[in-house]
Amino acid sequence: MALDANKGAYAVLLGPGVSATAGIPTGWQIVSDLVTEVARLEGEDVGGDPVSWYKQHYGQEPDYSGLLNAVASSPTERSLLLRSYFKPTDDERINGLKVPTAARRTMVQLASRGICISS
Repeated sequence: MALDANKGAYAVLLGPGVSATAGIPTGWQIVSDLVTEVARLEGEDVGGDPVSWYKQHYGQEPDYSGLLNAVASSPTERSLLLRSYFKPTDDERINGLKVPTAARRTMVQLASRGICISS
């Protein structure tokens, strides 16, 4: 495997369960939130299904980049918006949310030793 031959170059792909355990939303959850914000800006309510609302309203699947640009026009606004999904507040940190989980710490330790894991 290429990673075995290139110690120090690593790629770790973790499923949504690791993110959810840490209180970090999945990419799809973020898209749904962005759709909800687009609807709010238009004075509408998505009901219980943001993606269906978007498809009905725009006739296409929601696009992450387009949604992000619709709700945050500058790089600074986009950075601040996305940071809220990943950077813990003081309360979240106290409650163990958005901080490295045991699974993540283990993956970092294994990678730092040059151990390649695949499933």
